[in-house]
Amino acid sequence: MDEKIEETNEIIIISEADNKLIQMFIEFKREAEEAKSTRTKVDAANIDAYLNKQDFSEKTAGQSQEFIPKTSVAIETLAAFIKKALIAFGDWFDIELNGEASPKLKNFFNYYLNN
Repeated sequence: MDEKIEETNEIIIISEADNKLIQMFIEFKREAEEAKSTRTKVDAANIDAYLNKQDFSEKTAGQSQEFIPKTSVAIETLAAFIKKALIAFGDWFDIELNGEASPKLKNFFNYYLNN
């Protein structure tokens, strides 16, 4: 649903305090977007490493284009180590919702951890 916004030549006068707040919000949004874009680039590089994708564009003819998948193997090994630590002790946790035990939710988590 597209709504058309009518342009007006109306001048809106705001106080100096309101203007300062608006400028602060604009700066907060810009700062957040900048921080997110940096993190997004790092995330993309990490995902490529996990999926064994490598950029060979800087290699010259004759240089090796072999890629050893250390990242994904290391992550899988760490995940298995953590999972083993969580399930090695058997029945080690309880789940309560609103002060009452929740056996259904506990069974769900146990199933997830054990499979």
